[in-house]
Amino acid sequence: MRSRARKVNTPTALGDAIDERLKELPYESFSDYVNWLIIYDLSTRKPHHVTGEMSLLSRAEVDKIHDAVAKAFRDGESLGGSWFEARLREAVEQLANGKDIPAPRAAQEISKRIRK
Repeated sequence: MRSRARKVNTPTALGDAIDERLKELPYESFSDYVNWLIIYDLSTRKPHHVTGEMSLLSRAEVDKIHDAVAKAFRDGESLGGSWFEARLREAVEQLANGKDIPAPRAAQEISKRIRK
């Protein structure tokens, strides 16, 4: 594979979770994992509504998010399933019931966890 070396730093709090997740996936290395995440992102070219906004938070708040994500992973928690399908289903249900569509569930879940 043609490649260009780049350095990626990962949060200390997520280190063990990343290692465990890699064992669940078909990628041969951490680099493969990151590359395929990038390929998915570039292919879908969707806005980063949740993570983009989180990247603007203070370092202390971001550390809390990392801790919450790592704990949820250790505890076997997940937002689960196909994110897109679930959001689409929720939006259709909300609209069918004449209600406004709420803020993204992922943002709500993470917000609840870091405020505990």
